[in-house]
Amino acid sequence: MDGQNEQRGGSMTVRELMELNGFITDAEIEVREDGNWLIDCLHIGPSEGVKPPYPTRVPRNHKCRNMQLSNDYYYKDATYIDKSINTWDDGKDYWGIKIDRIPKRWLELQVYSWNVWQASTIGGRRRRIDGGKNINFCGERINIVVLPDGQPMPVPEPERKKTLDENIERQMTITEFLQSMEA
Repeated sequence: MDGQNEQRGGSMTVRELMELNGFITDAEIEVREDGNWLIDCLHIGPSEGVKPPYPTRVPRNHKCRNMQLSNDYYYKDATYIDKSINTWDDGKDYWGIKIDRIPKRWLELQVYSWNVWQASTIGGRRRRIDGGKNINFCGERINIVVLPDGQPMPVPEPERKKTLDENIERQMTITEFLQSMEA
């Protein structure tokens, strides 16, 4: 098996990650080259999918690296989709991720890193019948950093240990040490 296929064998896609957690109600998926440079971004869910007054900006061409150029020729707004991705937000009494509501091109990307925390109850979230806060809300917001389509997961090179000869090469002999003490 070649190194690239072996490496991809252990990778996880956005679809696989999101299907593991039925409490996800909002998602932000960032496409980052080598896990660092932002190329594209998707915000989806009743809270995350609402376009803010100052939306995330992504380059129109992923080769553009100058953040000083913020005009519309070089950058565009990230994708915002105000659509529920969980059965709970659709008024059901149970939790379940609706993976088919996420655009397919985002689902097949390889996960680089991710984190999750409690989702916001502000905005379009369902409230109790009496209008109070829903204290039973267990929704989670996930932030996933993915690699561009086809980019392999970077594998850190293992640190090479020095051989005994390389370590001894720089050391003094006992006679050199004794001579330096006499001088």
